[in-house]
Amino acid sequence: MEARGIDRDVSLRIDIRLLGDLLGETLVRQEGPDLLALVETVRDFTKQIRGTEDLPANPAAAADLTALLAALDIETTMSLVRAFTVFFYLANVAEQSHRLDEDTQRGASGAGELERVVTAIADSDRLTVPELQRTLENLDMRPVFTAHPTEAARRSILSKTTAIADLLSERSDPRLSAADDARIVRRIAELIDLIWQTNELRDARPTPVDEARSAIYYFDEIFSEVAGDLFDEFSHQVTRLGVSYPPTLAPVSFGTWVGGDRDGNPNVTPDVTFEVLELQHDRALRELTAAVETLSAVLSSSEFITRVSNELRQSLTTDAVALPATARVFRKLSAGEPYRQKCGFIHQRLRNTRDRIAADGIHEPGVDYQDVGELIADLQLIYDSLAAHHGELVADGVVARLMRRASACGFRLATMDIREHADRHRSLITHLLG
Repeated sequence: MEARGIDRDVSLRIDIRLLGDLLGETLVRQEGPDLLALVETVRDFTKQIRGTEDLPANPAAAADLTALLAALDIETTMSLVRAFTVFFYLANVAEQSHRLDEDTQRGASGAGELERVVTAIADSDRLTVPELQRTLENLDMRPVFTAHPTEAARRSILSKTTAIADLLSERSDPRLSAADDARIVRRIAELIDLIWQTNELRDARPTPVDEARSAIYYFDEIFSEVAGDLFDEFSHQVTRLGVSYPPTLAPVSFGTWVGGDRDGNPNVTPDVTFEVLELQHDRALRELTAAVETLSAVLSSSEFITRVSNELRQSLTTDAVALPATARVFRKLSAGEPYRQKCGFIHQRLRNTRDRIAADGIHEPGVDYQDVGELIADLQLIYDSLAAHHGELVADGVVARLMRRASACGFRLATMDIREHADRHRSLITHLLG
């Protein structure tokens, strides 16, 4: 267990050593002691070749290492390569985990990066509040996801390395008991065993749809873990400048080339593009549906204690006509809780929207959503009613966070860029011009 105030480099080395030791135990359990001995011999030779603080470099060791490797059979060579590959996975996990912990500690002990930027803008006095407001309203940042050909890690590996990173972060808590520390180490060892038994390479070349599913893995993390906190902090900071940041504003959105990049990739056909778009819509709507369930669990305000707006009440009446079965359920389940009733209707409309898109059906007003704007309008009714009846903190908190996520990701997760080879454009233009 780590002590508070320990040198960060030392702390990182301790974690890497722990992961290396656990990997060594995995190698013995899974393959036997000979593989671990071989790994240690190769490591010793490489240390001799480059030298250390205590020993000068020994170039002659390179010949010994070459001879050792040349004598290995294919099966042993593959196991050796896998052992070092898994070690590098684990070392990268430790480094990234420590980097995140350092960022968190900096934020806890002082100004974060965003706060420092906002403070610098405020101190410069170069822009007036109206100018800052216009700048914010015109801000359009769009990180774009690509299917990078060198990204070899499968989601099966990524999910386990992510879990290890979380466990390392948990283990750094100075309040941790010895029993809890032992539990965490056992769990890490279990995950390393699973990584070793997982084929890190796909048996077949990934298709564009496979690449899209991998991209959606990252979208899920952003949507469920990052986006809400990021937009919340951004809102808090820009309001220090006297700037209004309404929850419907989306200065950050996301783009993707996955499934739309036809430049030199004949496998990306129009059918593939449509399939990827359907995957994105399905995932976005599932995430929004889950988020509305969470919102409903939170919004327990009772009309017997606080009032709600007439606009919200009227919308409930309209919703009940369009969705009578849902109305019957929530009139009993959430009697006297109009916000939960509204969330029930929103939830059902989102499910209907997902079913309609999957079936390529026709939009039914009031039954499903035509676009994300209609969803945001429903959330705005909740926001305005809370803000007008002593619920400002809730409106600007959990409701605004969901509105910002919906504004940024929509029903699509990310805007797909369609990239076509220049020759196809020239051919089309030539044809059109005769």
